[in-house]
Amino acid sequence: MSYTGGKRQSSLISRRRVIQKGIALTGTVGISGLSSPAVAQSTKTQLRIGLITPPPHQWNRTADLVSEDLKSATNGDVELVQFPSGQLGSESQMLQLLQIGAIDFAFLTTSEFANRLSGFGAFYTPYIVKTARQSAQLLAGSVSQKILGQVSRIGLHGLGFGMAGMRQIVSRQSVTDIDGLRGRKVRVVPDLPLIDFWRLAHTAPTPIPLSSLYDAFANGQVDAMHIDYENTLKQKFYTHARTVVASNHMIFPMVAVASERSWAGFSEDTRTLIVEIMQARLRELRFRYIELDQTFRSDLIAADVKVLDVDESFFEGAAGAWETKWSSLTSYVDQLKTEADALSQDGFG
Repeated sequence: MSYTGGKRQSSLISRRRVIQKGIALTGTVGISGLSSPAVAQSTKTQLRIGLITPPPHQWNRTADLVSEDLKSATNGDVELVQFPSGQLGSESQMLQLLQIGAIDFAFLTTSEFANRLSGFGAFYTPYIVKTARQSAQLLAGSVSQKILGQVSRIGLHGLGFGMAGMRQIVSRQSVTDIDGLRGRKVRVVPDLPLIDFWRLAHTAPTPIPLSSLYDAFANGQVDAMHIDYENTLKQKFYTHARTVVASNHMIFPMVAVASERSWAGFSEDTRTLIVEIMQARLRELRFRYIELDQTFRSDLIAADVKVLDVDESFFEGAAGAWETKWSSLTSYVDQLKTEADALSQDGFG
């Protein structure tokens, strides 16, 4: 997507004169590697974004594009500085940094939100959609936006959703059905809805940071992982895998948020600019995975990885038990399912 030419360029360029005045960064940052608000010169401002994913990941590339758009729209006066690969700590630690205004933005998984806001648990509904395209559509829908609005309760401002690929299973052992995972340690992100699901599947869910997962998988600290094709390929998890179970059993949203403290210091014009750029790039990211999921899968097959296709019966007992429990904990499960069903009926395959 380009922000050159036409009405959009005129709109963005017209804000250059007010953007610098409208951006105010907060306080001194009390962590290693960050100091008081980073200003390259008296006329330049750096905004800061934290991610757990490494630079080659699509989320990081999206952050780079947002930075380029901000630079272009402000004649180089504003840029977005990226702190990738969990440099600022875990997602829980980054969330705390956002709350105190130590960083301005983050691209986070739903993990820490689901632990604090029950509505985010709805995104873990098994088999809520069948394809990455439906996932991209669902995350743009009205129910997802209502769930996003809950982040204001914990000192954040929601900007929108990105996503990663559909969830698959990567196993060190040969697997043909769910019994092949029974009692085994399955790596998960550390949130209650997902841990619940894997317990109901009679496995031992084991939270491990993404940055430590390769060694844990190679050394047998975990037997399998709940993950996507992209990380399986790019982080070379497949080199220690006997089976990749192509289950497509869950979606995996990314939540783009701003620190409410930082957001309160931005002018209205600055907020409009950030929202316009961020939402356009997040939409691109969501729809990019429609093609990327298939590309990464094909690349794994080309690398002689055994990819086993399974249907919803693979998780039949666990999926039903999870939905029964979590639909009683948050009404968003049923609301999100209704919207997902409508997408399917409308032909979003």
